[in-house]
Amino acid sequence: MDYKREKVFLTRKKIIMFFLILCCVLWGCSMEQTSKPQSWIPVQGETPIISEEPESNETLNAPVYSSEELTNKLLQDSGRDFADMLWENQKAGGGDSYDQAQLGKGKLLIYYVSSSEGDDANDGLSSETPKKSLEQFSGISNINILLKCGDTFHMTESFIVGDSVTLASYGEGSRPVLSYYQPLKVQWNESVSYENVWCADLKEISLLYDDTAQRSNCNIGHLLIEGECNWKRKVKNEGENFRYEEYLSEAADGSWAVDWENSVIYLYAESDPGKMEICYALPVHGLQMNNIGSSQILGLEITGAGFHGISLCNANHIKIQSCYIHHIGGAFRQGVGSRYGNAVEIWDSGQQITVSYNVADWIFDTCYTNQGSGADAVEKNIVFSYNIGRYCFWGIETWGDGYAEQPFANIVYKGNILMNACDVTAPEATAFCNEQEQLINENGNRIETQVPYVSYREGYTYHQMSLLNAADNCQEGELAIEGNVFWGTKRFLGLFSKLDRGRGFPLPENNLFYGSVPAEEICLFRYTESDGSRHFLQKLPLGMETNKLIVRVGERQENFKTARNILKETVEIISNGSE
Repeated sequence: MDYKREKVFLTRKKIIMFFLILCCVLWGCSMEQTSKPQSWIPVQGETPIISEEPESNETLNAPVYSSEELTNKLLQDSGRDFADMLWENQKAGGGDSYDQAQLGKGKLLIYYVSSSEGDDANDGLSSETPKKSLEQFSGISNINILLKCGDTFHMTESFIVGDSVTLASYGEGSRPVLSYYQPLKVQWNESVSYENVWCADLKEISLLYDDTAQRSNCNIGHLLIEGECNWKRKVKNEGENFRYEEYLSEAADGSWAVDWENSVIYLYAESDPGKMEICYALPVHGLQMNNIGSSQILGLEITGAGFHGISLCNANHIKIQSCYIHHIGGAFRQGVGSRYGNAVEIWDSGQQITVSYNVADWIFDTCYTNQGSGADAVEKNIVFSYNIGRYCFWGIETWGDGYAEQPFANIVYKGNILMNACDVTAPEATAFCNEQEQLINENGNRIETQVPYVSYREGYTYHQMSLLNAADNCQEGELAIEGNVFWGTKRFLGLFSKLDRGRGFPLPENNLFYGSVPAEEICLFRYTESDGSRHFLQKLPLGMETNKLIVRVGERQENFKTARNILKETVEIISNGSE
């Protein structure tokens, strides 16, 4: 027997068997990767089935616009052009890419939703077979929801974000829009006594009418008339014998009012409003994130909510990034009382929350805020970084740990741009306060040259508007306000308080405060001592020496270039979508 030939034969046999086994393994893996995912029709409270790996939304290209172009647009534009340009840059840099860990690494289903191309009969599991309506996913946990860029979703109620949810975009084009504006379908009748005053019965708005003393169908945030936002709602004071038609006729400024006791809306209009396209801001939060965790909101546009744009309460491990939130607020907190509405609010408790690279403008109250009034409130590791906020009563508002048993820990506002604090109900007014407290100098005396204006805010004193409101926070509360740009205001650049049991608050560091004022003597900061005494300053408050203050008085432009360069550097970081 030829043992040598037999040994060679056995060796070749082993090699062939090895390759056959290897091919089988590779074929089996291929079949597993290409298997079809199981479909799941969302039902409230149901958990989705393990599914396919997510499609990547990451595209890395050169920026579409330079930081110079974006800065010019930011300084000139009061509309949406800047936000759209910024989005193009952020998409080019992958700023809208998904956090793969939060997408569940393929363990959670991804649903595609398109208002323009979708059909609810589709399975929604690919961009070729999208669902149509977004509302069916409200309140569902453990799911990924991608909305088609360029689409508008007309929302009829607040969208409830569940646990472990990604709500983001897919495709090319502008951010998908969640619009909470509702058409005001009522029958208008002209007043027999007052010219250009019209009224309509709101009882027909059955969606909101609840037949209670404080009728929710009367809690309209603001009106959208032929595409123009109208915040001018005159509110009846408690106990006031108010004559709606007479007031609107005398004001003759396009204002409106709601007789909530009788469910009637009044409007001053020089032509028949029945022939106009009129919508109202629904009295809801745009996105509501209560008692949830591990969710992210990426690259969405939210508008027309009468309460907050995004409301968080007792939420943990949340990311909100690259969104555009605008024309928010104006409704009442509790049927009657103060009107309000913030772009992004963290209320009471929250931990591990990041809000970054967003744009908010035309906000009735505050753009970015953490607040807490409960004794058991815990706020920890919350960062608002590199956001832009414009045309708002307050740009940043932070308060509340003085009411909690535990001081807030590691609350950071960093690298944000806050611009043009104003009363959105009278944004062009050159006066800064109501007629009782107009512009004042550093001695607290009124500057008589200023003309008072009419505000429709109701419930808040008009003279407090500021780009920064830091109040009632403990020194040990670890609050950092650093590296921000506070640019231009109709009142204060900063409003500071030390009212909490005599304790102080951490002062801002390394920020730029740029003010444009009509006269030398106008104060730019208000500072309140622990005894309640107020101080009005033209310069930075004591202890804020690390910050930079640049003021343009009248037409003088000293140091404007320095201020603009700092603004441009921050715009570039926000445009890149990363620090």
